[in-house]
Amino acid sequence: MYPLDPPGNPQYSSSRKAGIEGIFNGSFPPRMIEAAANVSLQMILETGVEVLQSQRQPLIDALQTTLRERGFRPYTPSDSKSPIVSFIRKNSESFNERLAQANISISTYSDRFRISPSFYNDMNDIDRVIEVLGKA
Repeated sequence: MYPLDPPGNPQYSSSRKAGIEGIFNGSFPPRMIEAAANVSLQMILETGVEVLQSQRQPLIDALQTTLRERGFRPYTPSDSKSPIVSFIRKNSESFNERLAQANISISTYSDRFRISPSFYNDMNDIDRVIEVLGKA
């Protein structure tokens, strides 16, 4: 699925359970998550998606530009407006200890890492992530 993945079967598969359990055993969100999603969606609608995106985009642009300059191989296109920026790098999990010490939470995998800035982040947060990641 990703550029560094070995060829082979998909990493995820799903199938319906046999019998009555497969018909009625569904997945229902916990009520706490449902309540949090409701409040979050109200805030997003009141603030406006465009406002949130315009506040986040300079953070995304800084990550895209600086990490590319530091030799990281981009996975997310540079003109993307997505709230996610991903880079391809073998053994990205090696960042985990440094990230934890700096109290930074990004997603790391064996072959990539993903940063998801949001409205609660600012350029100081981005500068810290870039500093901790260093160079490719």
